[in-house]
Amino acid sequence: MPDAVPPNIAEAVAKLTGPGGPYEIMPYEAQGTTFTFFRNAPPNLRELYRFCLNHGDKTGLVYQDERYTFADMWQQASRVAKQLLDMGVKKGDRVGIAMRNYPEWIFSFMGITSMGGVAVCINAWWTEEELSYGIEDSGMKAMFVDHERLARINEKHTDLQAIAVRSSAEQLAAARCPVQSWEDFLPKTDVEMPEVDVQLEDNAIILYTSGSTAHPKGVLSVHRAVIAAAMGFEAGGAINMAANPGAPQPDPNLQPASILTVPLFHTTGLVSQFLTSLRAGRKMIAMYKWDPEEAL
Repeated sequence: MPDAVPPNIAEAVAKLTGPGGPYEIMPYEAQGTTFTFFRNAPPNLRELYRFCLNHGDKTGLVYQDERYTFADMWQQASRVAKQLLDMGVKKGDRVGIAMRNYPEWIFSFMGITSMGGVAVCINAWWTEEELSYGIEDSGMKAMFVDHERLARINEKHTDLQAIAVRSSAEQLAAARCPVQSWEDFLPKTDVEMPEVDVQLEDNAIILYTSGSTAHPKGVLSVHRAVIAAAMGFEAGGAINMAANPGAPQPDPNLQPASILTVPLFHTTGLVSQFLTSLRAGRKMIAMYKWDPEEAL
């Protein structure tokens, strides 16, 4: 038999997830099954991102010498969302992301899911053949790529619109599919976030399995599932702190920060590091690739 839950943990769970608690849970029905969800959860991922505006001018994202505030992140996502709609991408359409942990990965993801698109998070280590498989399997209409992934898109994909980040004119000219630069894609002035009707049960993301036994499988998740995962990590941290009041507490005068040590195309980087940082106002530091000396 498993050990009983320690009284301090049980008390913290009851206080935080019970009626009136910040992580109050409630049952809901889906596909004939009863699940549990957070009563105070945002109604879609766009409203989760809107927490960026609560943190405003605080630094939200660092990449090498670049600094982006939370307000910057929201505005970049707004521009991506508006431009996707203007180019004909509709709610439910699949849009890929294939690049290193650049800031544009985050801006693209936020923009795609804000306007109701489905973000297809492609494994950046995939070969040309694997990338081609993912493009066809997901049925994506467009894809945000860096120059390394752009070079792996072959001639089969003439209907795919690529938006290339951090790519030179020569790299763009060598592309084997229609492509425009990130700078040409984005609107040049600030825009309002499009208010597309997006529900919790609408499709949000596709993550691919490792493919260790066959071709990778695309796993489709709705907004509710992604939000539940992010808030579950958040609730777990809050429960741990409440159950251990004698443990060292964070300094309220210091902004929390974390290094993105996992690719954003992996659920750990995407959910437990990136998405949980937005509500908490936690600064994220992205690296070109993992380097322990640089991290230190």
